[in-house]
Amino acid sequence: MRPFKQATGKIESALRVGLLASGLTFGIVANTANAITFANDPNLGAVSPGTYLDGTVRLIPQLGGACSGALLSTGVHVITAAHCLDPNTTSGQVTFSTTTGPVTIGFGQVSFAPGATPDPENGADLAILTLNSPAPVSGYQIYRNLTLSGPTPIELAGYGATGTGLTGATQGGGVLRAGTNTYDGIFDGIPGNPYIFDFDDGTSEHDALGNLLDPANRVPHVGTGNTEAMLATGDSGGPSFVQVAGTWELAGIHSFIASPGLPLDIDDTIEHPNSTFGELSADTRLAFYASWIDSVTGVPEPESWALMVAGLVGIGAATHRSRRVREQPQ
Repeated sequence: MRPFKQATGKIESALRVGLLASGLTFGIVANTANAITFANDPNLGAVSPGTYLDGTVRLIPQLGGACSGALLSTGVHVITAAHCLDPNTTSGQVTFSTTTGPVTIGFGQVSFAPGATPDPENGADLAILTLNSPAPVSGYQIYRNLTLSGPTPIELAGYGATGTGLTGATQGGGVLRAGTNTYDGIFDGIPGNPYIFDFDDGTSEHDALGNLLDPANRVPHVGTGNTEAMLATGDSGGPSFVQVAGTWELAGIHSFIASPGLPLDIDDTIEHPNSTFGELSADTRLAFYASWIDSVTGVPEPESWALMVAGLVGIGAATHRSRRVREQPQ
């Protein structure tokens, strides 16, 4: 198993060159927020309502293009990528796919993570939308562990464009799709250390992170087969999940893609990444921003819950002792 690594040096340069050379200022990245392409079949991965992915939402077009998002466990908060929204946005709409049809709900409050800018390369690429009414589906608990023990399987979802690893994103979005990949490491060139993953075709030639992170001692990562997926236009703000004790927890929010260029990328698209084999993607790491998320949603951190429960137990015990004292005969 390849060790879980921090991306530095060559990969940082490749990512920054890919982002800067593409001319993607972050209002534009929001419009072309990256969606899901699959290894071989562009029609793979379409998700019907009635699964745990029902909490994945479509953000009604912002800045000229659509994005995705994820419902939090409160049922009234949606988390998405900050670059999907104009910094002055205060309201809008999201749409849920349900077993009874699409449900659109407005939001009337937007909270941006501290340090968020229209440029995801600056990190903190998160925003929370407060819905005007409760969602008709269940939301997600966030994954709160700051560390992963090694390359970690994920399921990623979004409403973006689709295609194959050979063609890139060539078909329009608007359909919820899900696929698999692996968090290979964290990118320490960006505040918050986003998770990074690549689009593998099963060959070492296009194993981007395997070659960039540790070319001398790497263990080739051949991907997850036909369900291997990559972000493409329309997926920014969408969720990635890790499985914890049989439950899918929300670990990352889709932020951006980048190309290391030839020969790792199968086509020379370093200036305009197009979701083909050999390209890279980054998810904002929610565990890093858990305290901010709790402050917006009003959900106490686990430690706070423990203190609250301990306090209630103490109050109950004191009340019981007081009652026993009063009931004793004089």
